[in-house]
Amino acid sequence: MLGIYVAFQMVVLGALGQRMRGRRPAGPFSLGRLGCLVNVLALGVVVLIGLIYLVAVRPDRLSDAPEGDAIAVADEIHRRTRGLAARR
Repeated sequence: MLGIYVAFQMVVLGALGQRMRGRRPAGPFSLGRLGCLVNVLALGVVVLIGLIYLVAVRPDRLSDAPEGDAIAVADEIHRRTRGLAARR
């Protein structure tokens, strides 16, 4: 899910970087002087809403997945599967 937002921000940052260097996008449609503002808002709004969501909702605390036993479980899986690999 995060990949979608990262990909969007990469495009926005690339477009903003080109605008800051004075390059204008080609094509029949142009935002003109508002293009830079739209790029900055696209970057800032998504980042700001994401940070507010992380602080307000705390999605990391909503998980009911077990924690702290991952190493013990992995060790047990390795212990059980080592004998299988040797028999093949």
